[in-house]
Amino acid sequence: MRCPIKISYAPFNMKYSIALVSLILVSSSSGAGAIGYIQPPPARYDKPAFNVSVQYASKSQIKRYCGNPFALGCAYAHSKGCTIIVPLDTGTGSMLYRHERAHCNGWPKNHPW
Repeated sequence: MRCPIKISYAPFNMKYSIALVSLILVSSSSGAGAIGYIQPPPARYDKPAFNVSVQYASKSQIKRYCGNPFALGCAYAHSKGCTIIVPLDTGTGSMLYRHERAHCNGWPKNHPW
């Protein structure tokens, strides 16, 4: 008995399959705590911030401190300035640091442009 489903292995289908998977990964990773994607901040928030303290933490500590199981980092404004919590290997020029610093400069959590 022959299988009623025809399977095509043409490169055409593979190309679109890869594109579809890429689109799904990118669209599912939009937002603050997305794994593997860090949204760059708008230019008006991407500037030096004053009274910033940086706390370096492990990934498990970040998830606990930030209150989000998907968080890569976070920033908290308070009366004395702003605290940024990022992974141990994060430099101050990294996109993650710039993203969190933008929150110190007033960029809302919902990431509007």
